Amino acid sequence: MTTITGNRPAATAQESQPDTTQLPGIVSVDDHVVEPPTLWTERMGATKGDAVPHVVRKKVSPGAARSGSDELVWADVWVYEDVEVPLLRAFQAVGMDDTEVDLLPMTLDEVRKGGYDREARLADMDIDGIESAVCFPNNFVRFCGQRFLEAKDKTVALECVRVFNDWLLEEWQGPSDERLISSTIIPLWDVEEAVSEVHRNAARGARAVCFSEIPARLGLPSMYSGYWEPFFAACAETDTVINMHIGSSSTQHTTSQDAPPGVRIANHFSNSAFSLTDWLYCGAFIRHPNLKIAFSEAQAGWIPFLVHRLDNIWSPGRDYRNPEPPLPQPPSTYLADHVYACVFDDVDCLRHLDLLGEDNLCFEADYPHPDGTWPHTRQQAVAFTEGLDTTVRDKILRYNAAKLYRIERVLADAAAPVGVKS
Repeated sequence: MTTITGNRPAATAQESQPDTTQLPGIVSVDDHVVEPPTLWTERMGATKGDAVPHVVRKKVSPGAARSGSDELVWADVWVYEDVEVPLLRAFQAVGMDDTEVDLLPMTLDEVRKGGYDREARLADMDIDGIESAVCFPNNFVRFCGQRFLEAKDKTVALECVRVFNDWLLEEWQGPSDERLISSTIIPLWDVEEAVSEVHRNAARGARAVCFSEIPARLGLPSMYSGYWEPFFAACAETDTVINMHIGSSSTQHTTSQDAPPGVRIANHFSNSAFSLTDWLYCGAFIRHPNLKIAFSEAQAGWIPFLVHRLDNIWSPGRDYRNPEPPLPQPPSTYLADHVYACVFDDVDCLRHLDLLGEDNLCFEADYPHPDGTWPHTRQQAVAFTEGLDTTVRDKILRYNAAKLYRIERVLADAAAPVGVKS
């Protein structure tokens, strides 16, 4: 039997590692790219100078790190307008032991090269048995581009958004032969520009876009306001999946200021639960039948309970419990065609595959974050899917994601289940 510690499988002296030879190449739907330090300066610096995001190396306070020292440490720090964001070990943790992961600032020299270099990332994916990976921004851009939403100069911010997407699609995804799939960003403050960006990126191979779980938490119009309809329509028209990563609401729930971090971490999924409720209640899936959304790093065991509860609350009548206009069908009706979730160790969700849908569950490796399983993702996958029918296992680990993100190199696989092949 294999034990799982910190999401990194490890065998005891008496145990052998699980047999991973029968696993297919995994498609991870939640990885991240560490923003390279010259990303914006190389493309905008000649005209915008220090107004664009740039990196300086300086000594900074260790802050809330577990080092127990107040001595200043060297770090590479993103500087943008009046904000300084140091690289932190917690967001570049790949290759570290669990005991090394903390909030200590660091330099890029300490970051594993696969975090920011395409060829090094592909090599790390080869080590880990990952065929393709959907890549989100990291903690500078933030998980739906909040960095630029909060910027003062929106003209420069809009150009920064475009340049980031240019780099993702042209230098990260483009040469990777569909192994690196970009989750692009939009200018959240301008829905018309967001629509333009969706179309611009889709025309050159984008399959996904980041969005906030709860836009109202960012000071933006709500899911019920009608404001986002053109964005939803653009995504539906271009087959662009709307990805929502935990943390994309810029708020996380806890019970009190003195509660330990575990209270907040254990409830990371809660914003995604509110988000799914909004999506099911706002009617977007009725108005846009081709629209697809995906929740990232929120796990999935909570979804059956929530949807069962929503169905119990729903009624065809117009009463205080239901949205206006009322949904013509129970909320669960809209799950199968529109909603995807991903997991890495949520074995409870496998007990409810009949409700979740075996075609709607995907797998993640979360490179290079602390929950990430590199270089043991295949062992993690074996332990997680133990006892599943191999067809269902391969859907979760590979084919569901390939179909959702239109990864032709995987869909052309002769072993792809009927109904999944392109």
